[in-house]
Amino acid sequence: MKASSCFAALALVLAACESNPPSQVAETSGGQQSDVSVSAPDAVETASADAAPADSGATVDAATDAVKDASSDTPQLDLTTTETASADAQADAQAETQADTQTTADAAATCPTGSFLPMNEGVCKQASCANMGAAVQGALAAAVAKAEAGCAADGDCTLVPTSTACGGTCGVAVRKDAAEEMSKVVAWLDANICKPQGYGGKCGYATPGCMAPKVGCAGGKCVYSKETAVKCALPQPPNTECTGTVWTCKDGYFKGYGSTDCVEATCENLTKAKNDAIQGAIAKSQACSGSDDCVHIATSTDCGGTCGASVNSGMQNDVLKVVGWVDDNLCKPFGFKAKCGYSTPKCMAPAPTCGKGMCWMTATGP
Repeated sequence: MKASSCFAALALVLAACESNPPSQVAETSGGQQSDVSVSAPDAVETASADAAPADSGATVDAATDAVKDASSDTPQLDLTTTETASADAQADAQAETQADTQTTADAAATCPTGSFLPMNEGVCKQASCANMGAAVQGALAAAVAKAEAGCAADGDCTLVPTSTACGGTCGVAVRKDAAEEMSKVVAWLDANICKPQGYGGKCGYATPGCMAPKVGCAGGKCVYSKETAVKCALPQPPNTECTGTVWTCKDGYFKGYGSTDCVEATCENLTKAKNDAIQGAIAKSQACSGSDDCVHIATSTDCGGTCGASVNSGMQNDVLKVVGWVDDNLCKPFGFKAKCGYSTPKCMAPAPTCGKGMCWMTATGP
């Protein structure tokens, strides 16, 4: 309240009090006198009447107006300021979003007949099948790239339908918190390109065959079909580890030819496994009915040199297959030559001969 207004109102009240004290002697209708107490409002009215007999209401009105004027100058607290500001901010954000949408719609509306505006682009393109297909696929791919990344568990992902009037799809796997935005992209493409340009009737419509989705998270990305790990059947053999659905020897262990047991890849174990495999194959291939049935074959490997063997010519490939398997699965993978050494025995010139129904290296023995 302004000080000058307050003082003006107070002066009028004081003047009224001086002219007519609070207690007056009033004469009753019977000629008797009695004391009459005057209240503050009465005092104001009396003072106003005494001060300005020509206009009994002028002074009171002036005082009242002064008080009102002073009161109107006092700042009033607006309790709705915070709520109004918040509502205004939300309204501004919505208006901005609507303005952006309207801008895109306006731009699309300005494209000449037979053309369209690709998503997030400012240049109209001819509405050919190739252009529309590329625009739709490109926009979907960009949206999927953003929406599929960032998952931590299978439960973070969901399947979003992406079929439009441009074509059917199997849907895409995206993060759950990005599903709504992904659906908006699909809806925009359908409403602004596929349907208004009549893609289906002009370019044809197809839907691919789709596998049942197994949506999950793999490598930090949502995937349409996540492979389910199948554990190996129990019990677990010694010295093995599960690879897919098969028990395989763990590092530093091997299975000999035709064996099911994993043993440590020591020089002694590798040598024994090599000899058992090759000698066993030779023994099964030595039968003969004459020397013409017999041939000499090489049996050296990275596990060591040999003098070779004499076997039936019709069975030599069976032996050579075993020799190759030993070299590829035992000698070379475990670095036998570097770890265990390499040697070759002194050998006589071979002379394959059939004796006693068996192929021999020479005429004197196998």
